[in-house]
Amino acid sequence: MYHGIGRALGMDIPKDGDAENPGENLAHCIREGLAPIHEYDFIHVNTKAPYAAAHAKNPCLKQSVIEALDGASAG
Repeated sequence: MYHGIGRALGMDIPKDGDAENPGENLAHCIREGLAPIHEYDFIHVNTKAPYAAAHAKNPCLKQSVIEALDGASAG
């Protein structure tokens, strides 16, 4: 959905694959997203990790994913 909306608005849509470790993946995406910060008015970073964990119907997995993402976004 985000890619379609961004394309319709004429935004650049770089896509980075999801890594094995959701925290490392988010940290990487944040670094990559902030690199061109002076070139854009808006930067959106999204990860599908919590959605995938929720669809697995495993609350412990979802908790661990959220904790990894929280740790990555704080650092």
